[in-house]
Amino acid sequence: MDTDYVSDSDGNHFWRASQRFDYELTPNISNHLEVEERWLRHPGRASANVAAGLDEVHFHVARPVSLSAGGGGVDFGDGSSRSLYSGALGLHPARQAWLEAGFSRTPFYPDAHAAQYHLTMEGWHAAFDWQPGSWRASGWWAKQHLSDGNLAQREDAEVLRWLGSPRFAIAAGYRYTHYDFKEDPHHGYFSPDEYQSQLGVTGLSFKIRRSFSAEYMVRLGAQSLARGSPYQFASEVSLRNKAVIGKWEFSVDYFYFHQAQPSGAFSSQAGRLVVAYRF
Repeated sequence: MDTDYVSDSDGNHFWRASQRFDYELTPNISNHLEVEERWLRHPGRASANVAAGLDEVHFHVARPVSLSAGGGGVDFGDGSSRSLYSGALGLHPARQAWLEAGFSRTPFYPDAHAAQYHLTMEGWHAAFDWQPGSWRASGWWAKQHLSDGNLAQREDAEVLRWLGSPRFAIAAGYRYTHYDFKEDPHHGYFSPDEYQSQLGVTGLSFKIRRSFSAEYMVRLGAQSLARGSPYQFASEVSLRNKAVIGKWEFSVDYFYFHQAQPSGAFSSQAGRLVVAYRF
């Protein structure tokens, strides 16, 4: 179970509560069920309460290959609902490497304004994560059609180098983010110009015995809010804390980041509480 609260400098804020259940059916088949409810608010605008759920079955076909397929739905709280689905192929060529490609339909409601249009995103995505020694490289790509006729594309990539030991380490790296929308239907999300940021990354991680671990990261650099516009200063912070007590796990996290909207990239703050129990 986890709970998030997000607010930005434009006045948008929301609470999100979600529950996740993972269980193994056989040694090669497992199930993942996740449901969430989100309360979206903005002063002077209509509020929105949205609930969504997706159930996925994962098949370990062979040691390096896995398949997943799932289905579910989203209820926008005003009598309108949409079906959701997902399918993906995963490859694990080595213990430190992971690749995935898939096709899915997911809900899209970044704020109360967008939620009233009952939007979904349908399209392809790909992701990778590679951790050779003290290095870590990860990336995400997606090209998706929105149900209002728009076309969205996003790329994220991050490279980190950790120096130290499992008990205490310092990181340095780089992160790149880019996305754009091809049309401007004025439905409450950032469009049609592109947004991109290039940030240097530094931070530290440490552990206290086996019961507590933390990762504190700072990202500094520049962002561009529109196609061809000059870069301006940007910063992000993430503070992650995790405690393990028996079979219980608790996480308390804080994030400061930029959330793109039609008139700019507003500074946003988020808090997250996660409670998990392992059977």
